[in-house]
Amino acid sequence: MTEGAPQRDRFISSHPCPRKYEPVETFPDFVDQSTVDKATEDRLGDIEAGTDDRKWHCGHCRARKHIDRMRFMVEGFDKLSVRQKK
Repeated sequence: MTEGAPQRDRFISSHPCPRKYEPVETFPDFVDQSTVDKATEDRLGDIEAGTDDRKWHCGHCRARKHIDRMRFMVEGFDKLSVRQKK
């Protein structure tokens, strides 16, 4: 790391996820998804497209799965290591 260079984030954490990763299999049948505002999911897609290979953790719709760099967590959370400054 270059002295004075900003440290980049190691992961992104959010409740919803980018639309392309939505766990549609968990959506309730009684909700017409065409009536649901997806602006947040679309914006998260823009953010995801502009980031590199950082891991992304989200907790959405009671899904437990891992797609690409997207990890859906429901009941427990993985221990996230944080490097200590010297």
